[in-house]
Amino acid sequence: MRKLLAVFTMLLLAACAGPGRQPDAPETHPYFASAGPATSTEAPPPEVKPENCAVHVYRNRTAFAALNPAGPYVYVDGERFAVLRVGESLCLQLAPGKHNISIREAVMFVPGPVSGSLDVDVAQSKPVFVRYSKGIAGARRIGTNVFFKEDNELQSATEGQWRERE
Repeated sequence: MRKLLAVFTMLLLAACAGPGRQPDAPETHPYFASAGPATSTEAPPPEVKPENCAVHVYRNRTAFAALNPAGPYVYVDGERFAVLRVGESLCLQLAPGKHNISIREAVMFVPGPVSGSLDVDVAQSKPVFVRYSKGIAGARRIGTNVFFKEDNELQSATEGQWRERE
């Protein structure tokens, strides 16, 4: 058992040693227009008007899992697009027609199974707003441990909800 634990620890440390394969920078992605809030040392991103984007995907401001360094991955038509952190918004320039937007939660910094999926119909004149929310659906106590059940939803939203990040 000790040997197995030592081997597992060595593999884990080896995996953490290098940067590994980084996802494509959103700026170089063909769907990219702008990302969410800037840090205090950067200039704020330009104001994105709703009519300038075909689809706005945003994540609500929630305290649950806010400190998780690996945010959920956004997929558009099965292709990985970007990571969506708390309070961020992505502007997707998609061609008119039907598209599938899905979210995959990160499991040890790697995309896991699909946790939310939504089909959107993009029109040329009307922007679409999609909200990803994450919260606690319940808790269960087993012995002295408490386990939380997550509630992940990907759903249509309004422009007002997008502006407030509700």
